Amino acid sequence: MSTSEAPHAPNSAPASGFAAKFSHTLRSLEAAQKPGIGVPAYTRWVNRRVARYFAAAAVALGITPNGVTAISAACSAAGLIVLITCPLALVWVSALHCFSLSVTVWIPLTARLLA
Repeated sequence: MSTSEAPHAPNSAPASGFAAKFSHTLRSLEAAQKPGIGVPAYTRWVNRRVARYFAAAAVALGITPNGVTAISAACSAAGLIVLITCPLALVWVSALHCFSLSVTVWIPLTARLLA
């Protein structure tokens, strides 16, 4: 990846404000995305798209990699608590929600490392 494709490249500093940082980071992540050849369809068309939005929001909010890890751990812990304490019907809905958040929260860490 060239320097110009990395999020927050020195020559393309985003304007201040959440919306400006979010859109700049989102465009940078879209440009840096790996090709989808050989990737399962769900990963390519759902996980990656959703993860880019979470990553851009985390960068725009200034969340550190440790903060992203803490959010992921909290989502995982919430999912475990739900699995242990709630009725089975509620468990399925909550566990799927927490799992999807936990997986997509790792992408902001990658975005920060590329910065």
